[in-house]
Amino acid sequence: MGADYRVVPDFGAHLQYMTGFHKRYMVANRIMRLWADMVRPLDIEIIAPQHGALFKGKEMVAQFIDWCADLECGVDLVSPLFKLPAA
Repeated sequence: MGADYRVVPDFGAHLQYMTGFHKRYMVANRIMRLWADMVRPLDIEIIAPQHGALFKGKEMVAQFIDWCADLECGVDLVSPLFKLPAA
């Protein structure tokens, strides 16, 4: 959403369109790593998200999977907020 292309041409430049969504809606990095570890051995040519541009080609797919495996998201981001107030 927001990108004017159907296939991601530059992974780094595309991050601005997907990082916020993934940080808010993915549960936790542990889940992302488990998913990445599960799919990494597969012979994937394309990742076609429900919303947004396609990740096409093994190099682009690998970049997406690696990014997912390293993403801090969901409870990873809110857990530090749960602290007792200073006395």
